Amino acid sequence: MNRRLFLYTAALLFFTLGLASAVPSIEVSPATLLTTEGQADAFYEISLTEEPSGNVEITPMTSDQSEAQVSGPVTFTPANWMIPQKVTVTPKTDALADGDIPFTITGSVNAPGTNYESVVVPSVSGNNRNVDGVADIFIDKHQNHETTELGGTSTFLIFTSTVPTDPITIDAVISHPSEVSLSESTITLNSGNGFSTTVTITGLDDSVVDGDMPFSISFNPSNSSDGSYDGESVPSVVGVNEALPVYQPDIRISRTKRSGDGKGNDIYSAAPTGAQTLVLKKKRKRPAFFSFSVQNDGDDADMVSLRSADFFRKQRDFSIVLRGAGGARISRPGLASGIVQNLDAGGTQVYLARLKVKRRVKKKRILFSASLFSGSSNDMEKKDSARIKVKFK
Repeated sequence: MNRRLFLYTAALLFFTLGLASAVPSIEVSPATLLTTEGQADAFYEISLTEEPSGNVEITPMTSDQSEAQVSGPVTFTPANWMIPQKVTVTPKTDALADGDIPFTITGSVNAPGTNYESVVVPSVSGNNRNVDGVADIFIDKHQNHETTELGGTSTFLIFTSTVPTDPITIDAVISHPSEVSLSESTITLNSGNGFSTTVTITGLDDSVVDGDMPFSISFNPSNSSDGSYDGESVPSVVGVNEALPVYQPDIRISRTKRSGDGKGNDIYSAAPTGAQTLVLKKKRKRPAFFSFSVQNDGDDADMVSLRSADFFRKQRDFSIVLRGAGGARISRPGLASGIVQNLDAGGTQVYLARLKVKRRVKKKRILFSASLFSGSSNDMEKKDSARIKVKFK
């Protein structure tokens, strides 16, 4: 009896946790911002954790528009929900010696009748550094720096708010020297550069498959014979060094019966697993046509596989025909175990599907859904996925 009770409790807990993980939520990143009056914009991203059942509009709002202003509403749809939306934060200058002023960015959700209708948007905390009436060292852009392992760069301006009597030197310290370099590790501000200089951050290739890597640049206290500028602390600069593009055997899906090479709802992803969904709505008396393709977007030839365990699963309700290379018909066992195709670099194999509801099916509305997976025979880490949904009325 105790064993049955234990198994029941465990099953209930597992089910409850499964439901909890599917509860939609809204995320923001980063949750804190540092800006400087009248200088470069800052950014943060809003993302959804689950697919919405309809459009979700989020309107950012700032607590103090005299210190920071935000860009307009962002909209997520069932087609683009997995792509984070960027919000621009513009620091304002007020010509007042009012010190550093904090501000808060909130967001309102307009999504009536959807699973996001009552979801709360997390707030973003900001601080706008004052440049008026103080002798201090400032940086125009503290966050959102993006470099690439291909040598992509980002810059920041470092300057003083008043004119010092003597030169200033500041030593910079990079958290990950294998990821980025600086145009000058010891920054000098003097009368020759107007006590203002632009520093370039350059992304480096560390020859390690480590994905996008965050980095930070901190600064030692300043050195100067001018007492107002000696020993000053300078806030850090942070960013991300984006990894080299990784080859994936991309799946692209299309709502046409020609090819899946750029039609309809497709995503050409370089992510380790690029999830994408195609939704078709069809009358039950008419067949649905769609296509999908697998492309080798690498630099060398590869054996690329395509498989699906559930594509033919509903044959009892549907008439399904799937054709591949040369119009050859693909069988259920073949697709379940994986169709292997030798593709040259940049080569594409297109698959065409015809789907029709069988006459004997009496349901008012029936849904066909299937998952597709591609993979490289040379590297199991290289893969892509897609999901197809067809609604018949």
